Amino acid sequence: MLYLRHPIDRFASVYEFERRQASESTSPSVPVAQSGDLAHFAEWTISADATAVCRNFQVIHLSGVQHDMRDARATHEDYDRALERMSELPFFGIVELFDESLAGFQELLRPAFGELSLQFEIKNSSVQRRGSLVERLAHVKGALGDSLYRALLEHNALDMLFYRRALEMFHAKRAALRNLI
Repeated sequence: MLYLRHPIDRFASVYEFERRQASESTSPSVPVAQSGDLAHFAEWTISADATAVCRNFQVIHLSGVQHDMRDARATHEDYDRALERMSELPFFGIVELFDESLAGFQELLRPAFGELSLQFEIKNSSVQRRGSLVERLAHVKGALGDSLYRALLEHNALDMLFYRRALEMFHAKRAALRNLI
């Protein structure tokens, strides 16, 4: 199963996750997250020293072209390749549409496996990050301020385009699966 996430919501989630890691972690973003607030992490994210962990990460990762996230930078070719790879998938999930995504996977698998129980228990969740996507994005924007938030969006422009296109693809694939039933 493959799930995509809104890039700015993902950024805040990575920050919270890295803050909880052991201080001796080898991840370059752990000491940054542990040494400051969300704005500090955003400033690092948009700096030349940052890794791709929160800079068009989904495009880079899904394109399969660049492998070292320490110095990877997304290109338009990466974006095109990631879109191509996504379109080849029979279905994928969207984190913010988790229940709909599970239903889509169930519809996809039903012909081969019959009815599946897709019950789940949330394990990797931050209590302070609950609420709607709109509320979480508003929190991030409030913590960063307009200028830094805008810079973070610019450094995730390809991921933002990819996410919007993926939402369109998700709904189209979901409709196609429902029509097969």
